[in-house]
Amino acid sequence: MPKVLSSMAFAILGAAGAHAAEAPPPPATLGRTLFVDRCAKCHDADASRKLPGGRSLVERLATKPDLRAALQGRIKDLPEEQQKAIVSYVGSLVEKLPGSGDRTR
Repeated sequence: MPKVLSSMAFAILGAAGAHAAEAPPPPATLGRTLFVDRCAKCHDADASRKLPGGRSLVERLATKPDLRAALQGRIKDLPEEQQKAIVSYVGSLVEKLPGSGDRTR
């Protein structure tokens, strides 16, 4: 019996340890969370709210050659990892626009 209990305890503790070591969320997922917290009030969660001039943030950014540089004024106070995450998320939105293609990040 002790071997059975020992095996069960190992299996249970091993499974719990596996959850503790889960990988962090992908950058776009973290970026979405940060964008919603910081930017969605004015731009909506998907940056689609029309701004003065009739275009949304994502439409404006689709015309920029460097998303990171275009966003830098608003995210410069964040740690590097969070900046990259927001750029990744916004880049994923820009890529969904028709005719956007691959972007510099």
